[in-house]
Amino acid sequence: MSADLSLAGRTDWSERTGGFKVSGRGSIIYHEAKWALRLSAASAYVVHAGAVVVIAAIAVSSTMGSSKEVQLNQGETTTLGPYQLTFAGAEQVSEPHRQSVLARVDVSKNGRSLGALLPRMSQYENQREPIGSPAVHTGLTEDLYLSIHNIDGASVGLLVLINPMVSWIWIATAIMALGGLVALVPPLRGSRAAAPATGTAAVAMEGSS
Repeated sequence: MSADLSLAGRTDWSERTGGFKVSGRGSIIYHEAKWALRLSAASAYVVHAGAVVVIAAIAVSSTMGSSKEVQLNQGETTTLGPYQLTFAGAEQVSEPHRQSVLARVDVSKNGRSLGALLPRMSQYENQREPIGSPAVHTGLTEDLYLSIHNIDGASVGLLVLINPMVSWIWIATAIMALGGLVALVPPLRGSRAAAPATGTAAVAMEGSS
């Protein structure tokens, strides 16, 4: 009889308010499920935003970059875009596994010094030809690459590259990874919430039997 009155009261409340009131453990599960749905939607937006940034950054980097090949004597300066490059001289470096020649290139951007870049040519014991190692100055909006074609101490042949938006490719990749991690949170919370609920159901069934 009391159960019928309780159901009637809940039904009457439903007719007045338009729904049943969720309380106790059911309320917790409901709010966790609602939170999980919102978080899943937010993670999808984050991943999509990162993908858009990656596509835009790759498009800009591949179409708006600039390059220049130049032969510089010691003390000479060349420019590419906002950068001024001065060949300060060559340095010999001996290491156990290789012999290297470094070109010291002083770099400035719009008149502000960025320090020196040191691209190198290295001769390894098991290699017939020297191998070049470029030097890179990384910025938020663009990267500057210097690579040696040839060097004889008094002069150096350089390939100068400006690649815009490279850093943003890595930033966007990190954003996409963050969105993927956020997407893993709702299932973890759901599994933790489901375990106590399952245990409660099992106890209830044992009690009823």
